[in-house]
Amino acid sequence: MSNSASHLAFYSSPRFFKQLSCFKRIQIYDLDWSKILLVDAYRCFANPNWVEYQSGHPKHWAAQFGMIRFFLRQLLWRRESFRTEVTANNAIDFLFFKSLQRPDYDRLFQSAMQSVPNGKRVLSIDILSPQADFNWRAMFQFAMHIRQLLRLVVDLGAFEGFYFYCNSIRYSTLIASLRKFKPQMAVVFADMQPIDNAIAQSFKQRGIKTATLQHGLYVDYGNAETINRANYENVVCDYFLAWGERTAELILQHHPTTVTVNCGHPALEATRHEPGQGGNFFVFLDQKIFAKENQRLLDIAAAFAEATGWVGHVGVHPRDSLSQYRIASDLLNNASHPWKSCSFAIGHSSSIVYQALRAGLVVFQMNSDVPRHHLPKEWTFDNGQDLLKKWKTDANAEALGKLFISEVGEKAASNYRHFFATL
Repeated sequence: MSNSASHLAFYSSPRFFKQLSCFKRIQIYDLDWSKILLVDAYRCFANPNWVEYQSGHPKHWAAQFGMIRFFLRQLLWRRESFRTEVTANNAIDFLFFKSLQRPDYDRLFQSAMQSVPNGKRVLSIDILSPQADFNWRAMFQFAMHIRQLLRLVVDLGAFEGFYFYCNSIRYSTLIASLRKFKPQMAVVFADMQPIDNAIAQSFKQRGIKTATLQHGLYVDYGNAETINRANYENVVCDYFLAWGERTAELILQHHPTTVTVNCGHPALEATRHEPGQGGNFFVFLDQKIFAKENQRLLDIAAAFAEATGWVGHVGVHPRDSLSQYRIASDLLNNASHPWKSCSFAIGHSSSIVYQALRAGLVVFQMNSDVPRHHLPKEWTFDNGQDLLKKWKTDANAEALGKLFISEVGEKAASNYRHFFATL
């Protein structure tokens, strides 16, 4: 959940309800476009310039026209490129599809795909950066569904109408390119993503079994105004391959008919954490939208370090910087020391907290109002004094971590293998 005031009115805004109504009326391949375009709607909402363009004020007409040209150019003069293993005559058992690009996502995707039993024919499609080339298929789709564009423009205005229509055509183009395949199962990396969701709906519509992987630790945000709710609200696949019990329960709460299979995380190392020599602890910071909580965590870490003389190694989110925070102790430093060699750690809501627990590292969680997976009371703290009372513990971190990530490494891969073999 974002602390920014600009993110407090997305789901509850009249504009969003109007967009949702328009998406449900889109008639392209008879898909539920309200699920496909949800993330795109949030991106539009979160861009302050785009919010201004939606007002329709004459002073923005030139900028709107420039952006519409950009949307069209992105659609018609770029072609999606696939990293794929194509089999002869398109006869395949499993089709794996991923649109998100990140090293840890790539490892998880490959680990799950490699667990398919030998002898099964697999087609892997990994969306890369589009190539600069005229896209004839997109041009055809654009012309074929032009009535949908007119309806969107009338209902939402030219700027939003072209934005959502161009995205819809892009996804439709990918769907059309995959309709020649009829696998036993289509596995998408994350069906909360627009392209993955559209692909999954398309295959499911044709009577093909679909499954989605879990790509992070999903938290129940309730009615909080965060797009992260899409992780569990947007599930459309028949099967959800979960990391652990807590996420499986969350999916079933929102989608009782979805079959959840507790597989674990095959890309995580199976090595167990062995506590390092005393004197070093680790601090897991969250993403920068939780800057307020990050600062509070750093202040507590500084107080603990000064009281004990221990050195704190701070792990910063890849899209954040430690220079943005106040460091109140010389005993805290930007992590060059791996968390696996520390004696214990403190954190807040980051996924790495639960991965570290699963590896056997004792991690204490800072209490806050931010939605997160709550650890038992004896594993939590409110302030520095509270942490000083609790940090010396021989509690079983691995057993607690298994609630969130049941198995890792080869044991997890074996669970995926069993799932794919018994379909």
